[in-house]
Amino acid sequence: MEKFYQKVDGMVQKFDLIFKLLLITVGFLHASSLTFGRPIISWVQWPMFLLGAVLVLYRLLFFKKYLSSRGIVFLVLFAFSYAISSIYTLQYGIHENLRFLAFMVLQFGLLYAFDSARDPEQNRRQLRSCMQYYLLLCGLLSAASFVFMSLNFVRTYAPEAGAEGPVYYIGFIHGRLFGAYWDPNIAATMAAVAVLISVFFLIREKRLFCRILYGVNIILQISYITFSDSRTGKMCLIAGTVLVTLLLAVKYFPVKQKFLRTISIVLLISLTAGVAYAIPWGIRTGYNFAVSQTAPFVPQPGIDPVIPPEEDDSIGRGEDLIADPSNRRFDIWKSAVEVFRTSPVLGVSRGNILRYVDEHLPDSYLVQNDHMRFESMHNLFFEILVSQGLLGIILFLLFAIWSVWGILRSWKVLWNSENYVFYVLIISILGVVCCSSLVMMEIVYVTSPISSLFWLSLGCLNQSLAAESKKSQFLSE
Repeated sequence: MEKFYQKVDGMVQKFDLIFKLLLITVGFLHASSLTFGRPIISWVQWPMFLLGAVLVLYRLLFFKKYLSSRGIVFLVLFAFSYAISSIYTLQYGIHENLRFLAFMVLQFGLLYAFDSARDPEQNRRQLRSCMQYYLLLCGLLSAASFVFMSLNFVRTYAPEAGAEGPVYYIGFIHGRLFGAYWDPNIAATMAAVAVLISVFFLIREKRLFCRILYGVNIILQISYITFSDSRTGKMCLIAGTVLVTLLLAVKYFPVKQKFLRTISIVLLISLTAGVAYAIPWGIRTGYNFAVSQTAPFVPQPGIDPVIPPEEDDSIGRGEDLIADPSNRRFDIWKSAVEVFRTSPVLGVSRGNILRYVDEHLPDSYLVQNDHMRFESMHNLFFEILVSQGLLGIILFLLFAIWSVWGILRSWKVLWNSENYVFYVLIISILGVVCCSSLVMMEIVYVTSPISSLFWLSLGCLNQSLAAESKKSQFLSE
């Protein structure tokens, strides 16, 4: 079997990369309002599933090589926990739960799990290729968003009668740039991640044309965060900037004297955080001022359409967030606790939340409000708590703690690595995605591009640190 593994592994690695690119593509197709709910998703998703199934079977054939993946046992048990929750709520449906479970297996088994004996540089090359592909698609959709805005192209799509789903838009509406995305918060978070990756490649790129492209993409993504008026996107941009600055400054800041070094680094972090906040604020303020100076449009009776006065071209959601700064999240989280109390051990399964709530908590805010039926808890902790109960959340927290402890324990190896800057990028991406999961659903139960990057990045980091730790121990003996 080992000879067979060595013989076909090179070819398998190529298919592995193709699968990862297909999965990221599916994530973008789900995120874009141009393709959301359209048949094109199935055209890409089914080949991705078929290839993924073959690769999962291949890894199961050589499962012993992947058992050393840090915390993989917790992830396997977490997936089993979801299967148990699905069986527990089988009377409400199975199709959605099978889909969530399938994606979970693909994320854990193909994006995260790794062969610790393989050269980690192979994994790093694949991750860099996926990052480049991510930047390409992110740049195209953000550019398309501003094209729609410049053309005043606006469309509204509502779910069909009796169907579940959000009302979504194309273009600039309600003071926010939706553009080519159906959710500006998801898009702005993707843009924040794109900014970090673009800065990394801009620094290491030597070709002038490519550096210009990365620079343009940085401007484009920051502009999208601004015009989307997404507080989540701004929070993630600041968090990512602070993480990158901190991790680079503690290693490379030139001041040696301990006290002055500490003060200088704190000031530097404060400055960069301020800049990350000030740039979107400045763009918004300048743009809104320019809009306010434009002569108001006065429709001619019988000639021009009447434009509602609240639909102007300025950035901002007006008074929408004054009465409820959480934008309904506090009510959703309160409802999540209510659902959890009805099934605290196993949860109600992610795919059956609304059907379960309709039967057991018909007056819940999740299904009784003036906006929509909420099936997402807009917080990773509450999402798992509702979906898989205490069994699921304990397993996931154990995996999270074990992963963080592994990174901290290997910090000396990471510090001395020639790949330190790349690891800083990875840790910053992980931090941004975790930050976004505080206010929206990411990491599990979703196929978003940043969730795919999360598992790819975490697997790559853990494999690299494990390999470099072994190398360091060998050299020290």
